[in-house]
Amino acid sequence: MNNKLPTIKRKNYSQQAFDIISTAIMRGEFKLGEKLVEERVAQQLNISRVPVREAFHDLEKFGLVVMKPNNGAWVISPSVDDIAEVFDIRALNQPYALALCYQTARQKTIRELEQQAAVFNEMLAGHADIYDLVNQDFKFDEIIFSNCGNKKLKEIWALLVPILKIGFFHNPYFKEINSFENSYSHEDIIRAFKDARIEDAKKLLIDHIHSSKKLICESFTKGGNQE
Repeated sequence: MNNKLPTIKRKNYSQQAFDIISTAIMRGEFKLGEKLVEERVAQQLNISRVPVREAFHDLEKFGLVVMKPNNGAWVISPSVDDIAEVFDIRALNQPYALALCYQTARQKTIRELEQQAAVFNEMLAGHADIYDLVNQDFKFDEIIFSNCGNKKLKEIWALLVPILKIGFFHNPYFKEINSFENSYSHEDIIRAFKDARIEDAKKLLIDHIHSSKKLICESFTKGGNQE
């Protein structure tokens, strides 16, 4: 493990360790199936092993780490089927979240989605870092789940997004394709939502999710889940 993790300099060490390690996993700085050595991670973060151990257990709850009896923490190694299932769960829940946004926070949602789209397009035109682009792209979805007013839907999204991001970042062929070819469908969704065509917006969102699923799963399969 030759990762260069930043050291932690403020309190709430367990949460900080969780944030840093989860980001490193999703970015592909740890290999899928790699063992996370507690002592080594603690040294790199400049903290004791206790908060690192706590972070590992929290990471397991979010599906990013597997704790093996007497053998420590290991980065997950999802299959294509695992990633496909997460996209399917998202396709079932996000359109409902969008409908709730329309009912309870329509103007706020429109304003935030339009701002997200503008920033994303600016970053895309400026050839921003792939990690920054993906995170900005996911803000579209985060806005919908955050504004829907349903805590359980927000919890579902929090569990889905790490695996979704792994589908992007641990993907050997991802950078060789036009990975954001369907990103502009966000603007169609926003336009339908803004025009009070909520059923059209939901359908466009479902189509967008299925298109992303096809893109990611096909390229993930092509890469053979190898790094």
